[in-house]
Amino acid sequence: MRNRTARMLKGAMVPTRILLNMNEVARAAMIAARSISACRTVMGTPFAGTACHQGSAPVSLRKARIHHLCYEYYAKKEAGVDTEKCTVLLTAIDQGSLSGAAEALGYTPSGVSRLVASLEAELGLPLLVRGKGGVTPTPECEALRPRFAELASLGRACRDEAAAVRGLEAGTLTVGSAYRPLYRALASTIAAFSAEHPGIQVRIEHANSSTLAAGMAQRAIDFSLMSRREIDCRWTPLSHDAMVAVLPPDHPLAKADAFPIERLLDEPFVELYPGEDCDNSRTLATAGIRPRAAYAVHDTSAAFALVEAGLGIALMNDIYARTAEAEVAVVPLAPARIVEIGIAAPPGRPSPALAAFEAFAVPRLQREAR
Repeated sequence: MRNRTARMLKGAMVPTRILLNMNEVARAAMIAARSISACRTVMGTPFAGTACHQGSAPVSLRKARIHHLCYEYYAKKEAGVDTEKCTVLLTAIDQGSLSGAAEALGYTPSGVSRLVASLEAELGLPLLVRGKGGVTPTPECEALRPRFAELASLGRACRDEAAAVRGLEAGTLTVGSAYRPLYRALASTIAAFSAEHPGIQVRIEHANSSTLAAGMAQRAIDFSLMSRREIDCRWTPLSHDAMVAVLPPDHPLAKADAFPIERLLDEPFVELYPGEDCDNSRTLATAGIRPRAAYAVHDTSAAFALVEAGLGIALMNDIYARTAEAEVAVVPLAPARIVEIGIAAPPGRPSPALAAFEAFAVPRLQREAR
């Protein structure tokens, strides 16, 4: 019995370390059988035999990949965690309400509520705080959130790989951008890609680079235009952008070659994106200065208007300063502070949908950046 089961498990690509005792062997065999059945169902095409290999002739590597993903899925599901429930939970958190999650995913609100409640019961933990204003994650949920994101990503990867095996293109990608001036190039790229790949849905998310980096680490962002951050990712540089001071047109240094960054301590300061971990705050932290903010705004247009009126000086990326329609002076900082802007994608092997988008979008965006 042990040898027969071991041979079946070997064919089903089950890690050998699972063969610890007969109880674990029996459980692994059940999971393997379910994963094989899942592969038939998800792929829409049967495997030859009951294992990934029949005799000496292996099935395609892509089918083997699907089998492995399905094994992972059912191994996690046997532990009491369902990838679809994770997706529903994360969507409810992102939308801020169960009804918002229902609308986004095509469920009824009561259906979303039941799935979340089921996940809470399985884990024995409260995951959402429900109130009149919507839902928010509990501390326990926040602690487990990276795992929920990992499982939701695994479910998407399995479905996307299965669609590719069937010769179909499917999947949903979330593309982030930290810089509004890049939207035109990004939007035209997405439009052209969608025309060639109508089965792949692309969503756009706007946030600062640090927020996008955190989303990528949680598997919520698939592709991002951002400045470089300290995360594990596949990075493609696009351009180098200078941090600049934006001055009133009549400022004594308006025509200077450079603006000493320490002078921000002596000037009324228009703080852009207060409290955020952005290029501005990182530039000030590197210089070791904390200017006193006379005004705080979350929009570059507001910052330009305040500076034009002579109410203060702003610090921002040159990519934004070049779009100014106000009468302001743009002066590079001294010492110079350069930010690398590029494309970030999650580490490891991309899903078929992401691989197709990267192959299409990266060369196009590189050309636009020249």
